[in-house]
Amino acid sequence: MEFLCYAISFIRFSKETCTHAFLSKIWGLFLFSSFVSIIGFGYGGILLQLTIYWGIISQLDVILIILLLPKWQNDIPSSYHANLIRKGIPFKKSKLLNDE
Repeated sequence: MEFLCYAISFIRFSKETCTHAFLSKIWGLFLFSSFVSIIGFGYGGILLQLTIYWGIISQLDVILIILLLPKWQNDIPSSYHANLIRKGIPFKKSKLLNDE
């Protein structure tokens, strides 16, 4: 799915994706937790399943962001915010969660 995100971004904008989406940040926490669970305790269980499902959802959100944006931008928190950009509605980005 990561390849699909990059492929869509290159086809659409001739640039790689750089969304820094909320769901992707949470997915990173799930990945870390699953890694600790597997390496530290030898058990993935429900946490690993949640990580996989969350990863799919977060990648779909990034793809939706790429498809909704009228032009390439970085630091888009979610597909909801990409839709706001598409409609020309301004919003304030979080200094904690975004690079700007």
